[in-house]
Amino acid sequence: MKAKVVGFFGPMVMRILNMNATFLIVIGVLIRFSYFKAISVNQEVSVETGEVDADGNPILETEKKEFWEKQYLFFYFNTIFIFPPLIALLILMEFKVKHASLGKYFNFLDSYLGKGFYILMLALMILEKTTTVEWIFALANTCIAILNIVVHFMQPPKPVVKNHKLAPKS
Repeated sequence: MKAKVVGFFGPMVMRILNMNATFLIVIGVLIRFSYFKAISVNQEVSVETGEVDADGNPILETEKKEFWEKQYLFFYFNTIFIFPPLIALLILMEFKVKHASLGKYFNFLDSYLGKGFYILMLALMILEKTTTVEWIFALANTCIAILNIVVHFMQPPKPVVKNHKLAPKS
C-alpha cells in the first residue's frame, strides 16, 4: 500500500500539484489587489438637535452618514512586498534552480515536508480577508500541503551524505 501511494504521488505528480498550489496563491494575491480601493460604509450617527426634553436631556436624531474605510498598512505591505518573493522562492525551489544562497538558507524546501508547511503558511496568509473565493483557495492549498506532508512520511528515508558541502563539520 505504501509503495503504491509513493509510486502514484511521484515527483512529477507532486510537482504538478505544487505548481497548482502556487497558481492558486498567485490568483489569491491578485484578488487582494482588488481590495486596495477605499470601501464606503454607511453608519448611523446620533446628532444633537439642540432641543431638550422635559427631563433636561438633549434630544438626539439619528442620521445615516457615509464613511470611507481604508485598508490597514500591513495588508498593503503583505500584498506588495511579502507575497511576491515568497511565491518566487517556491517556484525557484520547485524547479530546483541551483544557487548557493537558495541551497544554504532555504534547504527545507527540498523536501516534501518543508514544501508542505511552506504552502500551508502561504494558504493561511491568504486568509487575511475572508471571502468565499479565498477560503476555497486556502482549502485547496491546505489539501495539497497535507498531501506533501503525507508523501514525505511515506517515502523511504534518504541516506545521510557525510562529505556534503552543507553538512556540518566536526
